Amino acid sequence: MDYHKDYYRILGVSTNATREQIKSAYRKLVMKYHPDRNPNDAVAEEKMKAINEAYEILDSDINRFVYDEYKRNEEKIKKEEEAAAHANEKKGATKPNQKTYERTTKITKERRVYVKGTITVKYWAEQEDDVDLFIMKEMNYRLNPVSAEAIITHSDIHDIKVPRYFQKAYKEAEIFRTPLVNPVKCTIISENGNEQLYDLNLQDIRIIDPILYDIVKHEKQSLGTLKGEFYGCVLRIDEEEVIVTVTECFGETGKIEKKTEGDNDFYRKEYYYKDCTTYWGTWIKIVKARPAAKQTAKDPAKTFIIPTTSDGCLQYWWIPLLLLFLFVWPQLFLGLLAMGLIGLLFSFGAGLLGRLLPFLGLLLLAMFIYSAYKSSGSRSPIIKRDFKPSYDSLNSTTEPIVQDTLNASDSSSVRDTLINHFIRWKDYDTTTYAINLSVSANDVRHSVAEHSQFEFAGFYNSLAPFYSYLENTDQVKLARVYNAFDSIKKVNMLGNTAFAKMVVSCIQSIPYYLVVDQSCNADFSNDEFVYNYLEQCNTECCIGNIKYGVRSPVEFMSDLKGDCDTRALIIYSILKRFDYDVALLTSQYYKHALVAVNFGGDEVVNGLSMNINNKNFYLWETTSPGFQPGQVPEENRNLSYWEIALLNEKK
Repeated sequence: MDYHKDYYRILGVSTNATREQIKSAYRKLVMKYHPDRNPNDAVAEEKMKAINEAYEILDSDINRFVYDEYKRNEEKIKKEEEAAAHANEKKGATKPNQKTYERTTKITKERRVYVKGTITVKYWAEQEDDVDLFIMKEMNYRLNPVSAEAIITHSDIHDIKVPRYFQKAYKEAEIFRTPLVNPVKCTIISENGNEQLYDLNLQDIRIIDPILYDIVKHEKQSLGTLKGEFYGCVLRIDEEEVIVTVTECFGETGKIEKKTEGDNDFYRKEYYYKDCTTYWGTWIKIVKARPAAKQTAKDPAKTFIIPTTSDGCLQYWWIPLLLLFLFVWPQLFLGLLAMGLIGLLFSFGAGLLGRLLPFLGLLLLAMFIYSAYKSSGSRSPIIKRDFKPSYDSLNSTTEPIVQDTLNASDSSSVRDTLINHFIRWKDYDTTTYAINLSVSANDVRHSVAEHSQFEFAGFYNSLAPFYSYLENTDQVKLARVYNAFDSIKKVNMLGNTAFAKMVVSCIQSIPYYLVVDQSCNADFSNDEFVYNYLEQCNTECCIGNIKYGVRSPVEFMSDLKGDCDTRALIIYSILKRFDYDVALLTSQYYKHALVAVNFGGDEVVNGLSMNINNKNFYLWETTSPGFQPGQVPEENRNLSYWEIALLNEKK
């Protein structure tokens, strides 16, 4: 695959052309440039090679997706560079402050490993059309694979150069359009006859001369086995480190704007982003110098001058101290204030009274607020209704416990520690909930150990098996968490939808923590989101060196620290425990994860949904408070970039 070539232009079709349009354009070009019609024509021969290459890429769903994804990213980078160049040419801007340096970054390359062998598929089939019993006609069945096994010899695995008979088989056989249940259990036979077992995600499968046997028919369904020689490939993503030259801008551009509002003047400066685009800073008030106080010639000795400073509001530093004194020692404060005012009046006369009237009014207002506060007794404070889930309080404690051993014949016990998190938060309609989430410290240690032991078998470009492993191994350890949510459900008599909103709003209210599979101090310059997040983070907000960048549900419950997929996984586990139709969705394109829930007929939900097995699953953001079912950030709404990692349907 050559990303520098425009395969759509070579075939003369648009980028959104259908598969049939691509095939039709290919056939027309073959008729025109085929060597039989253009003998000894070197130009036509080169043209035919380019046409075949373009058709091979665009006719494959997987190849076309990878090619389109690369071209889209290339176009995005090009537009950003053009925008940066245009910004630097703006009139009045000085030459940008630039720094140029080299850095090592990682790029990903797709590698296709082609395999050939024998495949056996267990299936069930459903009749598509009703058949009139009195008329003999052909019956069509739609195959639904249940499981698949394959046998591959070592000599039929091709990594770099693909033999001609592979290309011939791909052209002559139609793609097996019914998707297999991946991963497929594959037995690979080495040259010396040894067998090794792998779970492989087979793609782009062609089955040659399939044979059906062991067929059993029941009503309109058919069960059986399909066997045949197959050709396919396994996608593999390799990372490569390259050195790139980076130019960044910083500092001010030299442009300044001014404005006047009322009696005040303001100014702001223009600054550079790292990509050399520009932005304006905030408006800053220009502090004017205060004129010196004038003495009257009539009686300078009795003119009372209040000292001033040029620090604006800092000249009133004593007011907060007076208010604090008022609230702490009100009786003593009022007595001293009265004595001080009487002394000042005798010393400086009525002229001072006019100057002190504003401050006296401020003190009277403070006294009124204090009196209202003291007279309010134990009445409830006013609560702001912000209509977004947010935690009012989050308090974590530990307590020693004694756990009985699992061995019934052993009456001994083990000492353990219970980690408790008391959370109080508001739901979407400002209903306040409180919950105590607990997990055993021993269970946390076991979960961490099980997490570290997991290794992928075969080639995987998805974390779905890892999510499933973490969720399955942590189910028993989350009994206290399940019981806590179940108690809230029973006490408040929550229905299906209300309970799901309560659970998700609870997790949404917990502060976000980034989870990465390397040190938080590593170079993340090739990951824009992580780089910007860590740049703006002023406190502890990252957990590093976590395998595959995901924490298990029990690990999350130990300290309530997790990012999108960690939080989506704990929500999936809880809703699965209560028998919801729930899915965990991931996106390599968006580098994000969330959940999707089907509510059945309980409630009409307006929002973004994905059809799974003829059910509407509504996408649900888990990392930010306020997002309800079907509400997803605008930049993450393209369903073609989302994949189902885990799925649970009601029993």
